[in-house]
Amino acid sequence: MVCLNGTNYHKWKGKMKDLLCVKKIHLPVFATAKPGNKTTEEWFFENQQVCGFIRQWVGDNVLNHIVNETDAKALWNKLETLYASKTGNNKLFLLKQAMHLVYKEGSSISDHLNEFQGCFDQLSGMGVKLDDEILALWLLNTLPDSWETFRVSLTNAAPNGIATTEYVKSGVLNEEMRRRTQGTSSHSEVLMIERGRSKHTRQGQNNRGRSRSKSKPRYKELECHFCGKTGHIKRYCYKWKKENQTSNGKHEKRGNDDNSNRVSTTSSDDLLVVYDENVINLAHNETSWVVDSGASFHVTSRREFFTSYTSGDFGVVKMGNDGLSKVVGTGTICLETNTGSKLILKEVRHVPDIRLHLISTGRLDDDGYCNIFNEGQWKLTKGSLVVARGKKCSSLYLLQASISINLVNAVETNNMSELWHKRLSHISEKGLDCLAKKSLLQGLKDVKLDMCNHCVVGKQRRVSFKHHSSSRKEEVLELVHSDVCGPLKVKSIGGALYFVTFIDDYSRKLWVRTLKTKDQVFNVFKEFHVSVERETGKKLKCIRTDNGGEYCGSFDAYCREHGIKHQKTPPKTPQLNGLAERMNRTLVERVRCLLWMQSYPNLFGVRL
Repeated sequence: MVCLNGTNYHKWKGKMKDLLCVKKIHLPVFATAKPGNKTTEEWFFENQQVCGFIRQWVGDNVLNHIVNETDAKALWNKLETLYASKTGNNKLFLLKQAMHLVYKEGSSISDHLNEFQGCFDQLSGMGVKLDDEILALWLLNTLPDSWETFRVSLTNAAPNGIATTEYVKSGVLNEEMRRRTQGTSSHSEVLMIERGRSKHTRQGQNNRGRSRSKSKPRYKELECHFCGKTGHIKRYCYKWKKENQTSNGKHEKRGNDDNSNRVSTTSSDDLLVVYDENVINLAHNETSWVVDSGASFHVTSRREFFTSYTSGDFGVVKMGNDGLSKVVGTGTICLETNTGSKLILKEVRHVPDIRLHLISTGRLDDDGYCNIFNEGQWKLTKGSLVVARGKKCSSLYLLQASISINLVNAVETNNMSELWHKRLSHISEKGLDCLAKKSLLQGLKDVKLDMCNHCVVGKQRRVSFKHHSSSRKEEVLELVHSDVCGPLKVKSIGGALYFVTFIDDYSRKLWVRTLKTKDQVFNVFKEFHVSVERETGKKLKCIRTDNGGEYCGSFDAYCREHGIKHQKTPPKTPQLNGLAERMNRTLVERVRCLLWMQSYPNLFGVRL
């Protein structure tokens, strides 16, 4: 009997109901009224007895909700309300869970069927009932592409063209049994890959396929890695066999040699463990990590590598020799790669008995990184930033990296230049130096900035146009530059998708206003015009914009009415309005750097 912990209510409810019926104490929970053959005192005592029995099978985190209940039916309904209320939010959650339910290669098909049935049983209990044929087709749709042939044949062979859930379940279980018997099951426990040989170990078939023609046409263009001649591979090389013969003249069976390469792939969430005699000693080098496309998690044997660590029992790892090693902890490791960037590995498993440090490419992909394997090289990128590089050594890809233990979530060093750089929205080194010389930044005298990863990510740009010298106007408001930036990819919290800038050519004073739509530009400009003329006591003489529709029509008429010269750049030439375009880029880059540094979600948009 399982204990109710708040997340397994559906399973607990069915088992508890059966247990109450077996004990013959189910009436206080499921009876609609007090039986006539029981007195009030007897019925009250039986209710208390059932309440006490049910409380024996709930966890401490649930017990406080029902500790004072004396009526069994009220206790049962309260648990139902807490963990299986028929709200729209709970129904939506279960539907999303059902939609994302996919059978994983290597796991048990029985467990998958059990999870599928349990999900839709909960939906049925909440009043969401689907047709049996739809459930059957939904179950088939959860199978991976490797089951496509089976899926088509099963649906075509369904009686009267209608597939039922029982029909599909029976077919899926039979297909899994057939694949397991023939050795092609997705749940096969171990696949052995031996260096210089290609043999899948199967029960009762270890002696099959030993004699094979040594002059296969497929080896005609291949080159032997041992002698360098074409027409055969190392497996059939006479020179290699001659040098590896034993004293009695028989070829040594390398498949059983302890020095052979072995790879073990396991089912469910077990890890992939690699062993290679040519590079195994590199595991003792603290800077060598194996980039593994088959590992489920990052793994290391060194406790001192972790910047944050949680000890506990996190399961076991199956090794290449079929041995099991315990996962004694998990945490975060920060690596400083050979490109100067920092790579943070999350949920790293601590396995003291493992001999290699493994980096899971699957986990990196989940974290938004891109893995590229090409011509013996491995490259890890995020956007256009190259985070790490590795090389192929023997049959494995290795990353050389040092451990960065002193990683904190605040300012990483006491460098005042870096601190003010972040405070001022990742300002450039030149701008920071200019402010420091004017003694406007407290505690900063000499400016020296190291490479900022956030600036590299946030300030990516195309190649600049050819630079031309420009001259400034001699008075305030003699010329004002304006441009609209947007639409942005994400709305701000206030619903804005655009922003408009006004820049005085003489003073470089900047005004920024956010917009929900482009047609708001004209009203914003009128407010700007009145405000700036009153503040400075001078008249706006000229405004320079692009040829966008928001600056035409009523905008032109307003400028003519107030004697403001309106200069427009030709279409498709943003470089002619370079000051405003460059300011748009500066604003977007600074906001992007702030969002990237603080790991804020995109929903903040232009609000920052």
